[in-house]
Amino acid sequence: MLNLLYWHPSFMLNSHPLSVHFPIALWTAAIIFAVLWLIFRKPSLDAAAVAALVLGAVIAIVTAATGLHAAATVPHPDAAHELLEDHEDLALASFAVAAVLSIWRLVLWQRLRKIQSAFPVALLALAVLVNLTADLGGRLVYHFGIGTTAVRIPAQLSHEYETTHGEEPGHGEHHEH
Repeated sequence: MLNLLYWHPSFMLNSHPLSVHFPIALWTAAIIFAVLWLIFRKPSLDAAAVAALVLGAVIAIVTAATGLHAAATVPHPDAAHELLEDHEDLALASFAVAAVLSIWRLVLWQRLRKIQSAFPVALLALAVLVNLTADLGGRLVYHFGIGTTAVRIPAQLSHEYETTHGEEPGHGEHHEH
């Protein structure tokens, strides 16, 4: 049964969680297809790798936009701010690498025949960036509770709070400086 609580207005303010998994899944599929293409040299595997890469890059535009919006509007404790910025930097780097790889495949592929076998390796570099980005995103949610009901700091005051009593950041009560 559809849980109507998911459509609460506060949920709609942070639509970043709706899109983050698509680039991750598509770029992972691109890696798998590219490695299989490297082994079997079937054009259909190459086409699947390119399609997954490019579609992931296109969806990553939405993901980046919703992530930047969430970073600016979703309440978070001050202790999470540096991690949030690192997550943002890695996410933008992941998108940049995916965009460059997409351009390589769509525009420069035939001109750069000598390095075509490097494509799966380049995708693996993208995978490392994406996994680091996802790890930091997971820490923001599961360690600091960002985007969950565990953090109830008003957005306009999110950097004016700190944890007390030696508790882990993101847990327990928050008090104003």
